[in-house]
Amino acid sequence: MITIILLTILGGCFLSKMFVSYERTFMDYVLGTFIGCFIGILLSLLIGACIPQKTVEIRRDKLVTLKDNITTEGSFFLGSGTINGEHKYFYYKENGQGGFLAESVNSKGVPIYEDSDTEPYISILANEFINRKFDVLFIPNTDICYAFHIPKNSIIRDYKLDLK
Repeated sequence: MITIILLTILGGCFLSKMFVSYERTFMDYVLGTFIGCFIGILLSLLIGACIPQKTVEIRRDKLVTLKDNITTEGSFFLGSGTINGEHKYFYYKENGQGGFLAESVNSKGVPIYEDSDTEPYISILANEFINRKFDVLFIPNTDICYAFHIPKNSIIRDYKLDLK
């Protein structure tokens, strides 16, 4: 972030002096500031993409099961379907105020892990710099990733297809 601020200030002064050899107006400084800010953001993103990063869990939401009258055994806490041609996972989570929220995420690149934990949850993951000193200077990759963690043996692997 400091990189962006410094390059914005330097860009405003340098570009207004470089491109305008006559007396400078307010608009010259504004143009130089915008160009400096653009260059600062671009450099901060490019350099930030080259610095080593690690993926960390920023939040963990517990998945809940809604009770219904279906006679199927077991619990249903994760569904899937297609909306507008995009395959998604659907789930319910607690909202922290005694209620529940329906959520969905694109299924592409979202792993499902069968852990030994008894409670299913979704991990929300983000990238951060390994060396935290770079947080003030550059912008890390801001992609958010998801990972589902469900109890062992939740996925049925032995199924029989009835084609009658």
